[in-house]
Amino acid sequence: MRTKYYKTVMYVLVGLVAVLFYASNAPATGSASISLVKSCIDPSGPGEPILFSATLTNTGEDNIINIACEDVPPATMEGVPTSLLSGQSVTISGSYIPTSNPSTDTITCRGTGEFTTTPVSASASATCRYSEDGGCTLTPGYWKTHSQDGPAPYDTTWAAIGEDTIFYLSGQSYYVVLWMTPERGNAYYILAHQFIAAKLNIAKGASVPSNVQTAITASTNLFNTYTPAYIGALKGGDEIRARFVWLAGILDAYNNGIIGPGHCR
Repeated sequence: MRTKYYKTVMYVLVGLVAVLFYASNAPATGSASISLVKSCIDPSGPGEPILFSATLTNTGEDNIINIACEDVPPATMEGVPTSLLSGQSVTISGSYIPTSNPSTDTITCRGTGEFTTTPVSASASATCRYSEDGGCTLTPGYWKTHSQDGPAPYDTTWAAIGEDTIFYLSGQSYYVVLWMTPERGNAYYILAHQFIAAKLNIAKGASVPSNVQTAITASTNLFNTYTPAYIGALKGGDEIRARFVWLAGILDAYNNGIIGPGHCR
């Protein structure tokens, strides 16, 4: 009888130890979540791989299991974990050959809470660009200060246009237009500044993407049609004014190196 009693006590104690062990190793009841931060390294030129890294962190209270990651566009990845303890971080690395410039790729990682069984996911993107053959671009701020009037050293590219050449229907020279402040948001000068800089960048040898060339042609047509006074009198929502601003955005991206051969370093 006593032996049976001791066995019963032993089973109870073993069960209690198991419960305590599970409780000490299981995470506290709470949410399951992950975060992802990504960065990339600019490649040296076309055809060269873009290298990237991403930090995957378990930001919840539950452990994360069944982790899988994918990259768009497809890329070779290393270091993808299958699980993460609460608070744990790992670094994922990879590379891919870009098909556009700049190139943006996005990593998405998914998993499941070990105890909550909650599905979790996180995404992160990074954009890199490579230097293309065909020169580089400079902003209107560079060109307005590097004319024959200074104050910075003269850039001889200006001679291809001529600072004193009249700018279309403005009645003002290229140089004067470039220094004009777009009062009340006059879209004529907003576009003209980017247009002049783009023309000078091209004259200096920068390559021209097809969308930029289309924007330059469309801008030329507008400048051959409208005066600064006419565009300045248009209200903010006017369709013609909106077109001036839209074209200025394309040429601004070109001059700043967001599209095209890249900004001069």
